Amino acid sequence: MINPFVKWAGGKRRLVPFISERLPESIATYHEPFAGGGAAFFAFDDLIERATLADLNAELVLTYHTIKTDVEPLIEALNRHAGNHHADSGYYNKVRKSEPAGAIEASARFLYLNRTCYNGLYRVNKSGKFNVPKGRYKNPNICDADNLRKASEVLQKATIKYGPFTRSIAPASGDFVYCDPPYDETFTNYQPAGFNKDDQVALKQMADTWAKAGARVMLSNADTPFIRDLYQSYTVHSLTAPRDINCTGDRSRAAEVLITTYE
Repeated sequence: MINPFVKWAGGKRRLVPFISERLPESIATYHEPFAGGGAAFFAFDDLIERATLADLNAELVLTYHTIKTDVEPLIEALNRHAGNHHADSGYYNKVRKSEPAGAIEASARFLYLNRTCYNGLYRVNKSGKFNVPKGRYKNPNICDADNLRKASEVLQKATIKYGPFTRSIAPASGDFVYCDPPYDETFTNYQPAGFNKDDQVALKQMADTWAKAGARVMLSNADTPFIRDLYQSYTVHSLTAPRDINCTGDRSRAAEVLITTYE
């Protein structure tokens, strides 16, 4: 099984068994407009022939592209980061302040910071600058070359896009859409604009549109009264699963829902 190449708040590795139980019998094209770490995509790659992966995080999307098209130069760049001293914050802060111009170096910076920052958290300030402090890692695994090569191979079947969920995918009849948005009433500072209740409503409206086009849609979210009311016309499956990662490092079990437009 391929591991996600980034640690990601709200990652779905622990929800894969629950998602698997509720997948449709066949998938023409797989769509994921909140790609994040891609845990579901990588877990079900044997069921997927074609895919569209999209996200509104430009650095993440660039890194997906680089892994797909230039994985060996990326591995070399990561190994250069791995050869530096990580016991104090000096090198980390230097990399965090840097603004590499090339795609390979920019992707290597993104992955290095993800592997060495506090709790693997991606967070930006109002100016869109990454602002997470260094984590307390003695020997971080900065370059998992074998996993990156496997991810690159699987990503050959995917079209990778940058953009909002409202425009990044266009599912057709027989397609499957999996949405893992920032959860209601939880941390949403992946982007300066955040993700509020109006965005949750807009996502529900897009799910309606995709379903009318004949696609089967599944969504993850927190089990809150707002989400229950918003999706009352859909099938809502309750579940409780350990948190993968969040802004505080809390790994306690959280009440969540899997919502489907189909039985």
